[in-house]
Amino acid sequence: MHHLSLSSRRITTGLTAACLFAFAACAAADGSTTPTAPGAATLTQMTLTPPTVNLQTGATQTFAAAGVWSDGTTSAPTVDFTATGGTISAAGLYTAGGTAGTFQVIAAHHGGTKTDTSAVTVSAPAATLTQVILTPATVSLSTGATKQFAVSGVWSNSAATIPAVTYTATGGTITTAGLYTAGNTAGTFRVIAVQQSGSLADTSAVTITAPVSQGITLFSDGFEDTNVASRGWFDVTNVAVTTDARPGSSGTHALQYHWSVGDVAPQGLGTSRHDFTPSNSVYLSYWVKTSTNFSGLGHLFYFLTTADDHYIGPSVSHLTTYNQYVYSGGNFFANLEVADVLMIDTTKINVDLLGVTENRSIGGANGKHEVADATSTVLWDLYRNGAQWMDSRSFQPNAAAFTDATKNSWHHIESYEQMNTVVAGIALQDGVYQYWVDGTLTMDRHNVFFRTGANPTMQFRTFLMGPWVNAGSPLDQFVWIDDLTVATAHP
Repeated sequence: MHHLSLSSRRITTGLTAACLFAFAACAAADGSTTPTAPGAATLTQMTLTPPTVNLQTGATQTFAAAGVWSDGTTSAPTVDFTATGGTISAAGLYTAGGTAGTFQVIAAHHGGTKTDTSAVTVSAPAATLTQVILTPATVSLSTGATKQFAVSGVWSNSAATIPAVTYTATGGTITTAGLYTAGNTAGTFRVIAVQQSGSLADTSAVTITAPVSQGITLFSDGFEDTNVASRGWFDVTNVAVTTDARPGSSGTHALQYHWSVGDVAPQGLGTSRHDFTPSNSVYLSYWVKTSTNFSGLGHLFYFLTTADDHYIGPSVSHLTTYNQYVYSGGNFFANLEVADVLMIDTTKINVDLLGVTENRSIGGANGKHEVADATSTVLWDLYRNGAQWMDSRSFQPNAAAFTDATKNSWHHIESYEQMNTVVAGIALQDGVYQYWVDGTLTMDRHNVFFRTGANPTMQFRTFLMGPWVNAGSPLDQFVWIDDLTVATAHP
């Protein structure tokens, strides 16, 4: 009896027999609980967090599942993740795809039936401005001239939206819309565009040049009628005019040049010439319009000098300057050419005679001295025409004179040529060549050779109009000229 009593006490101080055989959580005599036997508890509730989330395309979010079990415990169940609108790893890392919309992340209890779903809203990130671009980047203007500036933006989503900017400027004034007006002081100044509500900015350089002092008008013609001989023109005088004057003209007519297919000169005409008082400088101003199908010219206008007869052929002279256009990629560029074929030392072809003798060509046969600068490109030519050596060099402004889009509209073209000086019989490289399109200075060179010490008193004396398509016009086309002026200086 004593032994049985001892065994009974051991049972009551441990677990009851019922608890041992039921494998359930039972209270011990001291009030503690016994853990549930492995595998006996079942998942009664599962929750996926976060329940909702907003993500931008490409962003990530970690999802996690929590569980409530039949034995009252809470622990994370083993789940399988699936997702729409993006991808999700086995550990619950969701990566939003590239499409905006509302999608789902689903967690399913592995081996069970419980699931929970979270809502995912994917949106495209807001575009951000990464760069402000101000155009034109550089510009040269005469005092008082105007230039329209514009901005574009580089955006994180490649949008073409024009950013909102605030303009400021030195050396002149600028409107809120970007129209700059040059002041009266020559120098180098700036136009700045600053992003509104931001810090991005871009700057353009503005060079303001004082106009050449008021010169003398040598002659002018508005081409109001065909009686050009009465106004000093000679050689070819049977020109055509039309009632198509440029806007703002005081007249109603304009000079008309018409090429049929295959024509070299318009209507087979030669050059119309006009003498003027000899001058060391010439300023040319005219208005030009082309037909919509205009394909470009060879020569257009020329200046001859006192070193030659005023009837000389312009291609073989002591000095001829050309004012013409070349066509490239939908743009028409001015081509200001200088040739002095009769000055070539044919015994020294391609030999640089600068500093050796003044009896030399400045066209390129006896040395090439001008180089490209910020405003223009220099092009050289040297070839033989039978027994005659021919040379020339041309200055082509980097900015287009006009484009395909602005054909059939009037443009104001101005150029200025000033002879280089000759000191003690030596030519200095200080001649001037300038070119304006619609009031904007597009070429500004002050290092040009026009003459050598062999012709120290040579001056400009004859103006020629001789539109010329060397290979013959490929199509039926027109050019109109109005309000032409030759003077000694830019007004």
